[in-house]
Amino acid sequence: MAESISLEVEGILRQKDRFGQMRDRARDLTPVWEQAHDAFLIEMDEQFRTEGAYFLGGGWAPLSPEYAKRKPKPPAPFGILYRSGDLYRSLASEGAGHVKRLTPTDAVMGSSDEKGKWHQVGTERMPQRKLIQMRQEFKKFVVRSMLKHLMTG
Repeated sequence: MAESISLEVEGILRQKDRFGQMRDRARDLTPVWEQAHDAFLIEMDEQFRTEGAYFLGGGWAPLSPEYAKRKPKPPAPFGILYRSGDLYRSLASEGAGHVKRLTPTDAVMGSSDEKGKWHQVGTERMPQRKLIQMRQEFKKFVVRSMLKHLMTG
């Protein structure tokens, strides 16, 4: 019987050590945020290429006829929210205006381009054209990455 208890204690000690390792990995989730950031860039590129349909299904509201006449034609495959490319580059790459702040416990990704804010929420004169939205698939990807990181590093 003592052997049985001894084996049980060893098993508990192994599990305790494993939980300690998980706790230590949970203190720095930077590798998870790096993976999430890479996925974010891909999602943003797709959102622009599909003119909003990637997140929203139906896509962004069309431009007003007056503005559509005077707006320069963007390069293919871009359209509605691509004029100079600044907003696109600030979201879909690490270009000027890109926001990437990763800490051991937090991640912030996005754009500091002021145009993005107005498109995200809309105004009295401009319809809302959401740039950023967390899809369920993206959330699941982050959770799976986090679990893998916690379990195996």
